[in-house]
Amino acid sequence: MKNLEAAVADVRAGKLSKNAAEKTYGVPRRTLSRHLKGLVAKPGQLGRFSTVLGDEFEKVLVDHAIALQQRMFGMTTADIRKLAYDVAEAMKLQHPFKNQKAGKEWLRCFLRRHSELAIRSSEATSIGRVVGFNRPSVNRFFEAYKSELEKGAFDASNIYNMDETGLTIVHRPTKVIAKRGQKQVGKVVSAEKGQTVTVVCACNAAGNYIPPALIFKRKRMTNTLLTGSPPGTVGTTVKTVGLIMRCLFSG
Repeated sequence: MKNLEAAVADVRAGKLSKNAAEKTYGVPRRTLSRHLKGLVAKPGQLGRFSTVLGDEFEKVLVDHAIALQQRMFGMTTADIRKLAYDVAEAMKLQHPFKNQKAGKEWLRCFLRRHSELAIRSSEATSIGRVVGFNRPSVNRFFEAYKSELEKGAFDASNIYNMDETGLTIVHRPTKVIAKRGQKQVGKVVSAEKGQTVTVVCACNAAGNYIPPALIFKRKRMTNTLLTGSPPGTVGTTVKTVGLIMRCLFSG
């Protein structure tokens, strides 16, 4: 609709011809001519259908969805359909919504009209990390970090960044060709339910990596678990790490 409005404005101002406006904005020349002659019931709109909430309220809905997602409280498709219904009811707008929420077709068209939105799989984030990641805390960290760097006691080879991830010994089976109508299709893996192995990796600012550390969920460590790992890999157990942490924080 914005392209249509811009095309009509440019043609009326004499900036573009109808043919040039068609190529520039992608609006058919016949449609543009009807709008210029005032032969449409709703100028600036393509077709006889209009959105239920209107452009202004849809923009507010988009901004609201993005704001919640950036705060780690993203709306589900059911949430946004329910909110659309509530807005239409509160504004006393005529709408075809049923069961106290907008339909799936409305959601599909809504996402198509607003390409900045998409349905994504969210990643679980603990409430502690969300609460701790705020502007004052981040500013304090970088102020302390800057103060230490300005002392000149560290160079690139002494500044490390460390992160951890989890690996599992049981991989998700891929899709296979099976007989139609078969109720259950299996695929052999190492185990049905595996335990996660924590991997700790670190790299310094000079680009040098250190061998990873593997933390296994068991009481006793055996070097057999490190078979096939990169040279220099350190292996330990959750129990050992727990003892080390208690010693460090006990004084």
